[in-house]
Amino acid sequence: MAKVTAYQQAEKEIAAALKSSATELHLAGSKDSKLTELPESLGQLTQLQTLSLHHTQLAELPGSLERLTQLRSFSLYYCQLTKLPHWVGQLQHLQSLNLTGNKLRELPESLGQLTRLQELDLSHNELTSLPETFENLTNLKTLRLFDSGFESLPIQICKLPNLENLILGTGEYFNGIYMSTGRGSLKHLPVELGELSSLKILLLGKNQITDIPSSLAQLENLRSLDLENNPLNPELAAAYSRGLDAVRAYLRAKTTSRKLKVFLCHASQDKPAVYHLYQRLLAEGWIEPWLDAKKLLLGQDWQAEIKNAVETADNVIIFLSHTSINKDGFIQKELRLAKDIALEKTEGSIFLIPLRLDGCEVPRSLQSYHWGNYFGEKQEQTYSNLIDSLKLRLEDIKRKEVHKN
Repeated sequence: MAKVTAYQQAEKEIAAALKSSATELHLAGSKDSKLTELPESLGQLTQLQTLSLHHTQLAELPGSLERLTQLRSFSLYYCQLTKLPHWVGQLQHLQSLNLTGNKLRELPESLGQLTRLQELDLSHNELTSLPETFENLTNLKTLRLFDSGFESLPIQICKLPNLENLILGTGEYFNGIYMSTGRGSLKHLPVELGELSSLKILLLGKNQITDIPSSLAQLENLRSLDLENNPLNPELAAAYSRGLDAVRAYLRAKTTSRKLKVFLCHASQDKPAVYHLYQRLLAEGWIEPWLDAKKLLLGQDWQAEIKNAVETADNVIIFLSHTSINKDGFIQKELRLAKDIALEKTEGSIFLIPLRLDGCEVPRSLQSYHWGNYFGEKQEQTYSNLIDSLKLRLEDIKRKEVHKN
């Protein structure tokens, strides 16, 4: 007797569902026969409310599925999807969407049309960004995003007012589901994470996190925080070992202690790269970075404000690129001002820090300063070296303030 293939089995199950007007259907490949395509007849099940496709080899979804507009729950876990079709935005009754274990590198803008969505799983994918419309998922309560390719958490997530459960790492059982024991790539959390006022559970286990933003101290509804198996800095690790209240105290202490004022000198064309570093420095908690786009208010004398910011800064980071070194204008004035101030500093003090954003030539006037490459394969090592330099600068300032008093 001929062996029944996964496709033939799917056809039988779809036929049975059509006959019985079933509202729920589960299709899967087997160990011996993987489901590589879906029968067109699946699109006839317009009454379906639950559809589960798992452990298949589906590279894409057929257009016939866009007719399943009554779906409340759609699971596509551990398939081989490389893209999500634009028509997914038409499934506007969806409350649960599971896309874990695929090969997705991007999501369509139409995802933002799923405004009834309450649960979304994007774990174990290859995402590098989220669509701008992601913030439209205002009813989302649970988001799983472990090991999805992100080193920095997308800012759109911080604009979800009803988010209660944010799963960015492994933990113990959550709603009956055990999180994978793999290791995620997440390193940085934006300061805006503290705006998720509804957040109750935050799982960050088994990532690359060394610190968390001070703004998390204001999450009054947070009752569970998992930071296990991360390379936490010693102060945070000690606080975490004592529990959530101790972590909150650690975070509050970061906001009340003397912060290092760091001015970011850059050309406007380099703002995207500079803003990325600004977010990272801000998340450190003990650094107060100054970026014109964030600090200048309407009606202010911007030249006077920038001049004052440079004069009162503890450090000035000068971003070098093919654009900035060849651009005339106010950035050159900032640079000259910073160099004049540097001459007034105690010999040996770390004040000016040049960072290259591309392969430009370092200007002769800055070649006496040790500079770093904040791009390419050396970016992370440069960031680590930068933090070490800034810590050393802050310790030096605090030591001098103690002697002064």
